[in-house]
Amino acid sequence: MAFPLLFFPNAITSAFAVLLLPLISEGVALGDKTYVRKLTLKTIRYCSLLGFSCMFIFLLFGNHLGRILFHSQLAGIFIRTLSFICPFMYLNNTLSAILQGMGKVIPLFFINVSALLLRLIFIFTFVPTHGIKGYLWGLLAGQLYQCTIYLFTIIASTLVKAIGVAYRTVQGYEVLKRAERVNWRSRMEDLSNPHEAFERLH
Repeated sequence: MAFPLLFFPNAITSAFAVLLLPLISEGVALGDKTYVRKLTLKTIRYCSLLGFSCMFIFLLFGNHLGRILFHSQLAGIFIRTLSFICPFMYLNNTLSAILQGMGKVIPLFFINVSALLLRLIFIFTFVPTHGIKGYLWGLLAGQLYQCTIYLFTIIASTLVKAIGVAYRTVQGYEVLKRAERVNWRSRMEDLSNPHEAFERLH
């Protein structure tokens, strides 16, 4: 009963993820790293704001929503318990779209599979002893794990590219310095009279 209420704001982030994927792909294809970075930061900021806002609303008013919408006190307890997954669940949709736009499909696949395995571990370990709470803990752990690894993958990918750009910049600066020390007038004279330049070498 609690899931429809929790997943309702998720429809907003899912629609935004569909729009975000081609924008990230276009920025990556054009090599516009500044645009991709700004779009990623805005996405994380607004989705985090939505997630934490919904978490506080469900946490504070979960019991009332359960009684009003579902006529059940137990539904209110589940709404309050599941409210902690809101920031991670809403953010995961857009982070997944960002990784797909960046071409990180294989890492995304392994992250999702490992998150499912983590939930299965919680189900087989804690559900027999703690019941539905064990399943909810596994759901929270899976969402938290996915969000953390998504962010780490995006940051690592951006950092590696930044290091590569910095390295190429330093290499280009060294080449430019070596070019400044060359006597280009002498080189041009050698090109205009190659036979004389060849004789000077011998």
